Order: sequence, then structure tokens, then C-alpha cells
Amino acid sequence: MTNQLTEKGERGGRTSRVLITTCFSPASLRLLQDVTMAAMLAASIGNVLPYLFIVLVIAQLAYQRYGHGIHKYRGPFLASLTDFWKFWHVSTHRDRVTTVGLHSEYGPIVRVGPRKLSFSDPAALKEIFGVNKGYVKVGLNSQ
Repeated sequence: MTNQLTEKGERGGRTSRVLITTCFSPASLRLLQDVTMAAMLAASIGNVLPYLFIVLVIAQLAYQRYGHGIHKYRGPFLASLTDFWKFWHVSTHRDRVTTVGLHSEYGPIVRVGPRKLSFSDPAALKEIFGVNKGYVKVGLNSQ
């Protein structure tokens, strides 16, 4: 049992003192403090998580745009961030028309995804698909 003496306001110029008696042992008080600190830590982490999520999303988008070494090639902004842009055009059956329009706007090499380029120059075929050119060939169904 712990006794604690506290001041409880003034009465007629005198400060009255109240004796508070608790039924907790020192070990129980330590456990209560630890639980309280854990609850405060969890609350502070809960306040930080939304901001951490936003920072991680921005970092992922920045990596998609600049981290693959093909950021120097021009193309639609959304195409540099996500493949959803390409999925949308393929699902609405406008992919070929869109790609031709992009080549007329951006030139013979267009970025159409975070890790994808489209070439319109036939001379590039020999360079890309030639023997021992150092490029990795990807099949139609692989990603």
C-alpha cells in the first residue's frame, strides 16, 4: 500500500492536504507505467502511419519514374509512373491508335510504361533484336 500526500486547493488562506492511499505494490505501479507508455507509443505510431504511407507511395512513384535508367525518353507522364495507363488503352482497344499518336508527338522512341519503350524506327529492329547486342529479349507473355 502506497501513501501519497498532495495539496488539494486553498481554504481560507490555508492549503489543505489530502492523503491518497493506493492499493498497488511497486511492481504493479511499474507495470501500469509500462502499459501506459506502450499505449502512448501505439497512439504516436498510429499518428505517424498515414504520413509514412504517403512518403512510401511518393518514393515508389519517384522510383518508377526515375529509377530504371530510361527516364531520359519522353512519353506521357502517367506512363512513366504506372502500367495502368497502358492497361487502360489496351482494354478500350485504342492502343495502336494511341501509340501511333505518341510517336508522332514524341518521336521514334516513346516511353509507354515505367520499364517499357516503344520504337517506331525500323532500323532499331536490327539493333534491338540482333545477335549479341546486349539487350534482354522478352517474350510476348512475360513481364
